[in-house]
Amino acid sequence: VDNFWNLLNEGVHKNALDLAPVRVVRDFPAEHPETSKLLDRRWQLRSELHRAREGCHFITNLENKLRVLADQIRRQREFYWIERQMNLAVRIEEEVAENNWRQAWRHTHFLAHGGLGLRSRVYHQIPPYGPSAAEWETALNKPGTLTA
Repeated sequence: VDNFWNLLNEGVHKNALDLAPVRVVRDFPAEHPETSKLLDRRWQLRSELHRAREGCHFITNLENKLRVLADQIRRQREFYWIERQMNLAVRIEEEVAENNWRQAWRHTHFLAHGGLGLRSRVYHQIPPYGPSAAEWETALNKPGTLTA
């Protein structure tokens, strides 16, 4: 068994070395790296604000910094989103001209925010319902249900 296991590991290792590395980064990430930096800074300021609540003299200054930073984050996201959508539209036009329909469809899906179906639909949410023992008994006593 050990020899078989070693032989299997050697074969898998040789095949894995021949494969190209897996690409993890997407072509069009949802957040720009600059936005991520701003979000990190916002988290730091909020932490400082939380610590400063005991000694009220820094609170006003930190709240003003947070407001300015929130405005910068909003503007950065809007700018990046418009740039992303424009780049996607250009890329789709190029791919259609090259008859590369698979990539054109993929980028169209990105352009449409990657969602299928209704906008207001909430996926993977089951409405909570906890029937009482009496309701269970009534449901189980109906004809056609399994009874013990």
